[in-house]
Amino acid sequence: LRCVYCGFCVEACPEDAIRMDTGIHSPSFYSRDDAVVGRVDLLSLLGRPGTEPAYGAQNFREGTPPGT
Repeated sequence: LRCVYCGFCVEACPEDAIRMDTGIHSPSFYSRDDAVVGRVDLLSLLGRPGTEPAYGAQNFREGTPPGT
């Protein structure tokens, strides 16, 4: 039999002995300083696709909720 990566065996195993991941996660950065993003860099991301605030979230640029 060949694995088709459906995950059914992982869900059916009562002992959590089967995993679909390798358990090894590669970091997206290698030093703590690389993980810090400044305010200016965060604000530069506004307006890009996927960066719209959630419905009802406060608009911190104007200090008011959206739509008011």
